[in-house]
Amino acid sequence: MTGRIIKRGKERGIIVDSFAALTEQGAARSFPSRESTHARIIGRVTALADWLGRTEQRDNDPDKTRACVAAGDPIVIVDKAGFIYYPVTTTVPSGPAGNPLLVQHCEQEVEVTGTLMTRGREHAVIIDKVAAYSPGKPGKQK
Repeated sequence: MTGRIIKRGKERGIIVDSFAALTEQGAARSFPSRESTHARIIGRVTALADWLGRTEQRDNDPDKTRACVAAGDPIVIVDKAGFIYYPVTTTVPSGPAGNPLLVQHCEQEVEVTGTLMTRGREHAVIIDKVAAYSPGKPGKQK
């Protein structure tokens, strides 16, 4: 792929200009996948493109985020360390996983419990429960 790299926190995105099929020599790397049940994630609900394109000084606008999600942008959870968690389902294709649970919390801090799946640097979560986050709650972030 060629294009413009966007960096935000620990994550990277690319605005694609062009792409071509890989040769055997350039085949994709394989990463083991890990699964953790009963995971707890604390982070902000936002749209992926909005997160990657946002500057620190810009206001967090829940209506803008909802509009991005309604237009098809993936909804994600971003923790304080800058890691992105993608809501997924157990079926393939995953579809708009988490939208009904997360869209009402756009640009809010939430606590998500569920099954955390990690492969390489990517994190996904099968959501069991979403609640507005209250810093006074006991527990440890995973």
